[in-house]
Amino acid sequence: MYHLADAKVLKTKTGLKITKLTDGGGLYLHIATSGSKLWRFQYRFDGKLKLMALGKYPDVTLKQARERHLEARHLLAKGVDLMVDRKAQKVEDALDAKQTTFKDIFNLWVKWWREGKDEEHAARVERRMFADVISAFGSEAMDDITAADIRNMMLTIAERGANDIARRCHETTSQVFRFVIARGYANENPTVHFKPSDIVRKPKVKNFARVPEMELPALLVAMDRYNAVSDFVKERE
Repeated sequence: MYHLADAKVLKTKTGLKITKLTDGGGLYLHIATSGSKLWRFQYRFDGKLKLMALGKYPDVTLKQARERHLEARHLLAKGVDLMVDRKAQKVEDALDAKQTTFKDIFNLWVKWWREGKDEEHAARVERRMFADVISAFGSEAMDDITAADIRNMMLTIAERGANDIARRCHETTSQVFRFVIARGYANENPTVHFKPSDIVRKPKVKNFARVPEMELPALLVAMDRYNAVSDFVKERE
């Protein structure tokens, strides 16, 4: 059924035109002029031609692509539409189009993440990221961003006394990296090399005074007596 060999996949170079290396059964390797190599499965469902992303080579090997392809064919044979999650495919298509700067990835992530979120909260997160993170390294490719870049971004925010904002920016930046690593378009998450508390201090929390449970009845009685006396004094005035 399959026709490709590892050696052919490895040796095929980028050309002036898009190249497709067919492996059989609708599985092929899409080689873009940019140099990216992407596994694709072309199939028909209800008479319509569809395309499913199976991952990026060499992160997904020829063997792994075939395993994913076989699993997809089994689902297809059961009448399952492989591309029900069209939002996921749109993300893959955008990544294939070389939208790989941090800003590009963040724009994809925030559309994915904000579904089901409170709109005011989502807008606040987006404003914060554009103000403090995108402005710091938004034009950088994901794999070029280092732990030092993350640290400097947080220190810049902390200089204005916004330690909590620095912590939140670290957290959201980490989510963006996880999002793109899971799809095979980045290799490392630089935020994992340190915790926010390694860079900025946590705000001090002042706890309210607590009353032991066994003392609570007596406290309530005392409060009632105080209120009664207070009302009596007010009536005499």
